[in-house]
Amino acid sequence: MHVPRLSALVVAFGLSLVGCGGGGGGGPPPTHSVGGTVSGLSGSGLVLADNGSDHLAITGNGSFTFPTPLANGATYDVSVFEQPGTPAQTCTVTGGTGIVANAAVTSVSVVCLTPPPPVAISPASVNLAAGGSQQFDATVNGTSSTAVTWEVNGIAGGNAATGTISAAGLYTAPVVAGTAVVSALSNANPTDSGQAQIVVLAPHGIGVRTGTDGLAELYDRARGNTFTARGNNYIRLATQTDFGGNTTFYHSTFNVGLYDAARTESALALMQSRAFNTVRVFLNGCCVGSIGDPAGGLSAAYMANVADFLSRAQKHGIYVIFTEDWLPSTGGYDVTCSTPPPSAPQIQDVNAFNLCDGGIAAAQRFHRDFVQSLIAQQAPIGAILAYELRNEYYYDSAYGPLNATSGLVTTANGLTYDMSDAASRQKMMDDGLIYLTNQLRAAIVAVDPTALVTVGFFWPQAPNPTRIGDTRVISVYPAIADSTADLVDIHGYPIPGDLTIDQLMQNYGLVGLQQAKPVVMGEFGAFQNSYALIGDAAAALKAWQIGGCPYHLKGWLLWTWDTAEQSPGLWTDQSGDGSIDLALAPAARPDPCSP
Repeated sequence: MHVPRLSALVVAFGLSLVGCGGGGGGGPPPTHSVGGTVSGLSGSGLVLADNGSDHLAITGNGSFTFPTPLANGATYDVSVFEQPGTPAQTCTVTGGTGIVANAAVTSVSVVCLTPPPPVAISPASVNLAAGGSQQFDATVNGTSSTAVTWEVNGIAGGNAATGTISAAGLYTAPVVAGTAVVSALSNANPTDSGQAQIVVLAPHGIGVRTGTDGLAELYDRARGNTFTARGNNYIRLATQTDFGGNTTFYHSTFNVGLYDAARTESALALMQSRAFNTVRVFLNGCCVGSIGDPAGGLSAAYMANVADFLSRAQKHGIYVIFTEDWLPSTGGYDVTCSTPPPSAPQIQDVNAFNLCDGGIAAAQRFHRDFVQSLIAQQAPIGAILAYELRNEYYYDSAYGPLNATSGLVTTANGLTYDMSDAASRQKMMDDGLIYLTNQLRAAIVAVDPTALVTVGFFWPQAPNPTRIGDTRVISVYPAIADSTADLVDIHGYPIPGDLTIDQLMQNYGLVGLQQAKPVVMGEFGAFQNSYALIGDAAAALKAWQIGGCPYHLKGWLLWTWDTAEQSPGLWTDQSGDGSIDLALAPAARPDPCSP
């Protein structure tokens, strides 16, 4: 039944059931009525009749009358017509008990649902990383033909500047920041269309390329010049409670209730004044107030702190490396392994994070969730230098399968290794590093295509003996060079009586492989128990930095900026008389390779 749209709100009520003594036939409406109140509606007070049907009218004060009684317990469909040009709503009026002619209405409800538009697009709005993709779906209503034509900013199929969209609705963003409108036009009636709003975030500012010397280097994508990462690890530590009720002293930089925005702002501003361009920070998933949400996924409050830090870093021209030691212990990132054959050694402890299918899958979920959360907040992800998959990747020989001397082990990559064969054991570890890196990087760039991904390492124990008795083992090269990682983060500390810078590089085994990926020393520092005087620490750190230059390092990040709470203590950039800052800050010493 067609009812003209009216300038005032009117509810047209067509009876599908007839109560006692009432009828919906021709002639004037019956005189008996019942009444009630509908909140939130207003109208003209008109009672309409169309082709003899009875109607419900809404009066100016929101009360309503029925020209015919409601059937006991019946449900009636009505249509609400609003101002001309606005869509109609479909409402349901439900009659309560004891409703008879000329009796008060004891229970009547009106539920109004906005009808679907001619064409609806899902999702209706989305934030994307530069170069990112989003699948849109279109629903066509009111016609049997569901085919649509996709446009971006009014251009069929879009273009390189606005982003492109396939015939199936897959949108791919340009590699520049901006906004776009995706439209789906009904093929049956092209005047009917739906729209979705898109925000494309700026791409990452730093990329990787081959330098004029044939070696891999970092570069500023906007300016085209070589980028050398010089900066600090910004570390806050605090006593916390883990989810088992135990106390632990650990990273707290972004913890809910502990994040200090004012201190962060002051530190980043001072770093900028000293011409530092990079900061490395730790995510924490161990404890109450950390990144994992016990209800599932990531903590919104924690991620808001991360986004705030990133915005402040961008304001001060500082790029950020995010790293972590472990996956969150809550939020759904548990590490499980497929059940091995009865004769196979179990994969245990940190080795499960590296080698189990469940460990890889959990890490993929976490890194994907982390990146997507930042994008959803429109955080300036372009200020991220790299996502670091692990602060320090290693295996532990005290746990399975490396504590076994026999048996076959099948790892996440589907390959099987013999624990009685030293070469096979080493290949398992090398392959595991490559597989984890490739799988996790793929998860990240699927949502953030211009991102750089790195892995961190402490120094291997051979060929120059070091870390004697430590069960944590790693061989970095050549495995990491064969992975899809964009750059490599190595760590090393000048400790009297331990490895020299040359011996450190020999243990890493990177010589001859620097053309594959840039190498950054993401941690170096001086222990106070090794250098009693800050002047000696500053001299050792400067010499260490200069000693890395023949190995074509592309950056150095001091441990730490100002972490006085760490024990055993290390000299920081802000320690004492500022000797370390004068030795390392680009404002005081622009060329890291000159004395």
